[in-house]
Amino acid sequence: MIVRVAGFVMFVGAIAIIACMYRVWRGPTAVDRVLALDLIGMWTLALIAVGSLFSSVFFYSDALLLIGLIVYVGTIASARYIERTTAKRGDHG
Repeated sequence: MIVRVAGFVMFVGAIAIIACMYRVWRGPTAVDRVLALDLIGMWTLALIAVGSLFSSVFFYSDALLLIGLIVYVGTIASARYIERTTAKRGDHG
């Protein structure tokens, strides 16, 4: 049963990552692209976690923390950059 659930989660995660890659490529605004990259990072974390639980290898917990930290800092840095560039241009919408 757990094998089917893990397989389903990995399939849904792969579909979500592909959809987010499309949004990064075709995103109309920079905010859409940043959100899509954030979702790609979160789905990557989820897939590594499911794979770790499925294979009973818990070494990946360190990698999960590192990737989570990198994704978080990257999202915050991108949000601040977008905020500053839109404030300089006067574009509030």
